[in-house]
Order: sequence, then structure tokens, then C-alpha cells
Amino acid sequence: DNTNQYIVWGVGGLGETIMQHTIRAEGTDDPIHLRREPQDQCVGVQFVCESCIPFENERIIAREDTTFQARIGPSGNERGYMGITGRAGWGISWYINGTLIPELVVERGKTYTFIIEGGNDTNDLSNYHP
Repeated sequence: DNTNQYIVWGVGGLGETIMQHTIRAEGTDDPIHLRREPQDQCVGVQFVCESCIPFENERIIAREDTTFQARIGPSGNERGYMGITGRAGWGISWYINGTLIPELVVERGKTYTFIIEGGNDTNDLSNYHP
């Protein structure tokens, strides 16, 4: 039993943000019949910059009772989030204790405190991470 499918698409380059599409699908109620059962085979957008040397992905090894401060900040372009993860970001990233997207090493059964300062501006989605 094949069903109609709806798609979302956009055309544009990868810049500071993947939201910079020059052409976008406008809202439509017209489905496409693909003649097969739907499957979720989507993969994340991959970013490769051959000439970029990414920032080092730092590791924070926590002791018990460590306090982590999590804040939103700039993604660091090709050397930052994209260079570290190989995936395109959308312009902002999390910083933990001032370090861009570090690996956190914690121990099960220990207590840690996280202070999250992600913004609470409902009019600006890049600053709304309560």
C-alpha cells in the first residue's frame, strides 16, 4: 500500500548557517506519489573544508561537585563547530566553561551542577534556549 508523500527542500550554499537557502519550498498541500512505502533515510548535512584546520576538540574531565556553565556563543565558522564535528551548524553553539562544544568526562553516581544560560528571548529563536 503506497502512500502520498510530502517533501521539504531548499537550494543554497552552506555559509555561517544552513538557513541561507536562496530558493525554498513554499507551503503546499500537493503530495508526491513515489510508488513505494515511505522510509526515513535522511542523513545530516556534512561539511568538509579541506584547507581548514579545526580548533582542537577539548575535553573537560570533571571532579565530583564540578559546576559547568553552559552558554550560547558563535559557532566559530569552519574552524569551530563545523571543523570539529564535520557538520554544518546554524551560527551558534554551546560553550561549556568557556570552551566550544567540549567533550565532558563525568562519572556515574557523582553529583555535578549545570548552570544553563541559553537565553529566554521568545522573539529571537537563536537566543531562546531556556
